[in-house]
Amino acid sequence: MKDFNESSYEKANRIILKKFGHPSSINRYLNDLENGLWDSERILFEDFIPYGNKVLDIGCGIGRVSGNLSEKYKFVGLDLSPDMINVAKDLFPQQEFHVGDAREMEFPDASFDAAVFLYNGFSEIYGDSNRLQVLNEIGRILVPEGIFILSSPKRRLKDIPRLIRSFID
Repeated sequence: MKDFNESSYEKANRIILKKFGHPSSINRYLNDLENGLWDSERILFEDFIPYGNKVLDIGCGIGRVSGNLSEKYKFVGLDLSPDMINVAKDLFPQQEFHVGDAREMEFPDASFDAAVFLYNGFSEIYGDSNRLQVLNEIGRILVPEGIFILSSPKRRLKDIPRLIRSFID
């Protein structure tokens, strides 16, 4: 029976888990894996993250980023979808992947040199307060002077710069 006290965030996560656990979504991500990184993503890594750094790939899906760059960086993948993580573990058994909520990550403080939230993960988080909570968590798990790279193909999120400014301030 459905919980009528379910928060908007929980409702959104339930929808996201259903969407990203669906075989058609997994197949789309498998195609994306074959296509590799976007040129812009490759440039961001090459220009801003030194080789050998420990990188948290938030919203890693099936490991599209970490799978394409595993020889250059020490990746840990995190995704809300158990289905995506299961595929990632099958594809890249030598890498570390975790199911988890980016709002409350179970990693120690200052445990990563860099964190990336690429593709559409950040834009799928419901509500500014939850996005801000994610940014605070990223700040917690990064070493001092750590690097955070965020990308989103969704132009409808025009408030991301404002949200990031509020996080920095």
